[in-house]
Amino acid sequence: MPRTLAALPLLLLAACAPTGGADMQQVVETMVEVKVEMRMAIDELRQARDDLQGARAEIDRARFDLDEARRALDRARKELDLEEPTSRPSLDRRLPADVEAGITCTDEAECTIKRPTLDGLLANPALLAKQARIVSAVRDGDHRGYKLYGIRTGSLPKLLGLKNGDLVTAVNGTRLDSMDRAMELFGSLGKAQKIDLELERKGEPIALRITIDGSGGSSAARPPRRAPEE
Repeated sequence: MPRTLAALPLLLLAACAPTGGADMQQVVETMVEVKVEMRMAIDELRQARDDLQGARAEIDRARFDLDEARRALDRARKELDLEEPTSRPSLDRRLPADVEAGITCTDEAECTIKRPTLDGLLANPALLAKQARIVSAVRDGDHRGYKLYGIRTGSLPKLLGLKNGDLVTAVNGTRLDSMDRAMELFGSLGKAQKIDLELERKGEPIALRITIDGSGGSSAARPPRRAPEE
């Protein structure tokens, strides 16, 4: 800013000010203070302008880096020949048609399963894993077993009379206190003659015995029991 232009307000006030020396001195001091504040304001505006320009530069660099990352991702997809899935794979939980005929239950405490039916189920652990949602049950650091959820009509747990929220605590007298223990018990079912399940349902203990027909079981064949309505 030219010196003459900067001093113009001071000259105008001096021309209109009273002629007294003390008054003139006060006017001059006021104008000096105003001039200092104006310079400070100008400096702050310049700093804000520089900061804004710096922020714009950072945004431009970030946009450039993002474009580079997108181009790198596209190149990687082309090299790996990846295609984005158009739909999620279906989750087929249906049991083979002969499974229901191979399971009979007299009540909620006793069921019978034919050996070929059990062998077919054990040979397909992926299908068994889809029959219900199995959640570890831990209380005060103690692994108490596994809870069953998502039991649907026609599923294996439903055919055996199990219900949503049932807690399986033991199999054949062995507590389900860890995943390793559960996997060990699963591997032993192929040679078992019976499967004794210890459950908790709404806090009450329940025992379910599943006899394997064809390995020494004496239960006579009965028509399949319709699963109870919940």
